[in-house]
Amino acid sequence: PGVWNIMFEVHYKTEDLATPLWSVKWSFDSSRLFVGSLAGKLYSWDTVNYDEDPVIADVSSLGLLSVDTSEQYIMTSAMDSKISLFDANSMELSHSISAFPLQSWKTSFSKFGDKIASTGNTGNLTIWDVGTQEKTQDFEVSSCFTTAVSFNKYHEDIVAVGNSDGLIHIYNLNSGGSPVHLLSAHTACIRDLCFSGDGNSLISCSDDGNICIFDVETGEQTDIMSSDGKVYAVSYSSEKLFASGSSKNSVKIWERGSSEVVTTLQHHNGTVWGLDWSSDSKFLASVSDDHTMIVYKNLSS
Repeated sequence: PGVWNIMFEVHYKTEDLATPLWSVKWSFDSSRLFVGSLAGKLYSWDTVNYDEDPVIADVSSLGLLSVDTSEQYIMTSAMDSKISLFDANSMELSHSISAFPLQSWKTSFSKFGDKIASTGNTGNLTIWDVGTQEKTQDFEVSSCFTTAVSFNKYHEDIVAVGNSDGLIHIYNLNSGGSPVHLLSAHTACIRDLCFSGDGNSLISCSDDGNICIFDVETGEQTDIMSSDGKVYAVSYSSEKLFASGSSKNSVKIWERGSSEVVTTLQHHNGTVWGLDWSSDSKFLASVSDDHTMIVYKNLSS
């Protein structure tokens, strides 16, 4: 019953940054927010004092497709097939990895930040060693574009990959080249994947407008929800909530287990491409085609 009392308010909204924003991620300790843009710039805000001007790094002449963070690095992947690793404290560029063309479409850090998973137009899942920046494993997932990837932050060697044909593969990096599970709940391109904090559930979203939840151990689909428009982003909170962002400019907050929308946040004027919860689930950040980032505060958290 307490979930239904949950309310959110806009805690901070950026000014127009003059470029669509595609990805967002909190730092490892939630003290900073990092945002990747179509213009190839990486923005960073101090979450204690948002009024200070953001730190800006010119990463690429092309768009930044994803951002992820570990205790040591901030990682970006760009349309120029470069994976860039920035020092988490100084934001200085530490390492750069050159992938095959469009083979760094989406990237994800492993639990301890020592591995990177990347996907792209070759249909492969590629694993990179952070220390050496060398490729260590390559899995032939599909003949289709692999459009989404997520490392399980609880079970170190579990990785989920989504394809443009709507299929999801779950791999155990220690179990050879075959997927542990093949999940076929969607009928269109997979846009985002996210594991729950305990690593036991996987949430997916798709151009088909559906959000699905799976049991990681069994591969069983445990829930399906229909949203408005294409769903481009999903993110689990540490509480019994998750968020989704769609082509209808909305952010929806859902209750896990009931398939019910707790609230709809309609503060963007463009497609919502990225979402991420702070580590304590008190704040949710969203980014959009409307050139803005919004931070929502969970008033009941």
